[in-house]
Amino acid sequence: MIVKCTCMTKTPVVSYHDKQCNYRLFMETGIMKIDNPNNAEKQCMRETLKNNKCLIKFEKADGTIRTMEATTMSDVTNFEDEVAVSERLCHVYDIDNEGWRTFVWERLTDFSVMFK
Repeated sequence: MIVKCTCMTKTPVVSYHDKQCNYRLFMETGIMKIDNPNNAEKQCMRETLKNNKCLIKFEKADGTIRTMEATTMSDVTNFEDEVAVSERLCHVYDIDNEGWRTFVWERLTDFSVMFK
């Protein structure tokens, strides 16, 4: 599997994916812990969603925590156009419920690539 950012891969050491990213890769779980991502980190996660199925965890508007298997891969979504990009919102395809969902970037807590 090819992943564009090293922060989304399981590496043998704890590391950062680039100079603009402050989020550590937790090597034990392969989960990137999130706290209000900047634009470079959002773009990295968007690119990862385009090429992979990911497990994301976020806080819903009602305060409950939601874990979702998500992607924007066209072969899963059957959607060939570019997914709308928003500064505040992330649009993803919920694999389990077979539909599009949106979450607020600032409420995202965990992000990881689902390895086969």
